[in-house]
Amino acid sequence: MRWRDQGYILSLRPQGESGMVVSLLTDSYGRHLGFHRGSPAKLPWRQPGTRVVAAWNSRMDSGLGYWALEPEETPALRYFGQAPKLLALASAMALIDALLPERMPVPEVFAACAYFLAGLDGNDWLERYGVFGRSLVAGSGGAPRPYFRRGGGPAAPHHAGTDRNRADLGAPAADGARAVAGGNPAALGKPRAA
Repeated sequence: MRWRDQGYILSLRPQGESGMVVSLLTDSYGRHLGFHRGSPAKLPWRQPGTRVVAAWNSRMDSGLGYWALEPEETPALRYFGQAPKLLALASAMALIDALLPERMPVPEVFAACAYFLAGLDGNDWLERYGVFGRSLVAGSGGAPRPYFRRGGGPAAPHHAGTDRNRADLGAPAADGARAVAGGNPAALGKPRAA
């Protein structure tokens, strides 16, 4: 099986003496893993966030294939001296790699990733990161609550039942005790009182 598509490098893992298992997010094929030959010293552009033209080749559909990668843009090298942007870039790629299932096309996440990376040069890159995050949650199967209701104005906060059942991350309950997520004090990182 062979195909060719645009993609973004999500992560790299060393494999053998002179190769890497590269995880890519592609537009038409989703998150895909493949082997890419070459040492890291000779291919410095192989960084998370790099936009590439990828050709994937494998004998079977389910096997680990081989990548032929051609770099188009390397934002990690461009933002090397700007720690907040580099951190946002690295976290976005790590989140995609961790949350999306392999080989499932999610074009809206690919588009949101491209939107975020294209805006790293501007002043609105944090807002773009938020748009990307919401799209990633929706694309990975989650359903985030809307920030605004349809009629306008902020959505009402969600309260699940009585004060005892509330999971508002430490909001005070009516009796003065702290409400704890699911009744588990460890959920807030505080030791249980004896």
